[in-house]
Amino acid sequence: MPLPDYNLHEAMEVVVIGGGISGMASAYYLSQRDGVEVTLCEQGENIGHGSTPRAVGGMRSLYSTPVHVNLSLIALDVWNSFEEDFGISIDYRNNGYLFGVVDRTQYEYLRQDIFMQNQLGAQTEFITPEEATEYVPGLNTDRYMALGWDPEASQADPHACLQAFSKLARENDARILTEHKVTDVLQDGTDKVRGVEINDGEKEIDADYVVNAAGPWGHRVAAMAGVEIPITPKKRETTVMEPEQKLPDTAPLTIDLGSGAYFRPWDGDTILAGGHFKADDPDVDPDDPSSFADDVPLDFVEMAMTELEKTSSYFGMDTRIVRGWSGVYAITPSNHPILEESVPGFVNNAGHSGRAFMHAPATGQVVADLVTEGETDLVDLTALRTDGLQDRRGQLPIPYRQDTYN
Repeated sequence: MPLPDYNLHEAMEVVVIGGGISGMASAYYLSQRDGVEVTLCEQGENIGHGSTPRAVGGMRSLYSTPVHVNLSLIALDVWNSFEEDFGISIDYRNNGYLFGVVDRTQYEYLRQDIFMQNQLGAQTEFITPEEATEYVPGLNTDRYMALGWDPEASQADPHACLQAFSKLARENDARILTEHKVTDVLQDGTDKVRGVEINDGEKEIDADYVVNAAGPWGHRVAAMAGVEIPITPKKRETTVMEPEQKLPDTAPLTIDLGSGAYFRPWDGDTILAGGHFKADDPDVDPDDPSSFADDVPLDFVEMAMTELEKTSSYFGMDTRIVRGWSGVYAITPSNHPILEESVPGFVNNAGHSGRAFMHAPATGQVVADLVTEGETDLVDLTALRTDGLQDRRGQLPIPYRQDTYN
């Protein structure tokens, strides 16, 4: 059956590649702009084919670089009033975030970072382990030297958020097309984007702009436009557990910076818990079904339990594993996204390194600015750009280092 033709060129035509949260938020904010016609192409049978529904669902401003803090503040301004503003439930909880540090080096970094966050407008605080038990009563206070507390941080259901942005985009007449895999980015003789090829030549869709929001496939899409971006797909796993004692529903998402272990309330008496524990971090193929699995290996469960038991009294021999799953992060060398118009008409919104969900309202607005105005005043994009075909962001003469809070 031939696909319908959408090559109606009466306004600025924008094709967004990727039906995850980054692409859907971009489609929504673009659809708000006058004179912009938006078509989103998703390769899967349904939107959310990739990592979005498998995300942990936390949003925070506890970051170690200014640009990440600024993106978070913009995004939190949307997330924290989303249900009220749009009348759509996203299972929103303003539970906050805790980051626990276990040695002097982490202590000094966190203290400096919280000062920087406060200078930018975040309400983060440096608190004692004893103060943290107000939020997590079972916390092992002997393990931590101090904790970072983010009272404005929140949690939500990533899949519900994706569906919400899809609904809002459709209400603005954006076209959301599933089973439309972009197999080439079409350019004219000057490398200006002119459209995309769908399903190996089954059809073409004209476009003045193409937005790459393809998550762990982002580097492959960029290559179609002759752009090299440093994205490496990495597998991440999480579990749903029944703890030995109930974690309060109001508990924050808590991260142990010594091990990377984390936990948060989930559904009923269950919690979502996991971490990244292996030094060996091989690349994965996002097209391999095992990259998006509905189970987790035994060695991951064993490592998670070993580290989680150190954090609090919620974990032990009687903790039960209910289920687990894996997804894929689109990792860059700096753990920062790539947000830029890389060649004329081709905008990258990729490489979020595990932060696509929490920053989606911010990056979607940035994309809309880049497409319609050629620039943005929302955040300084200097650290989020590539230089030609190389990632030179680590060499910039600005306050910069790899973001340490994964």
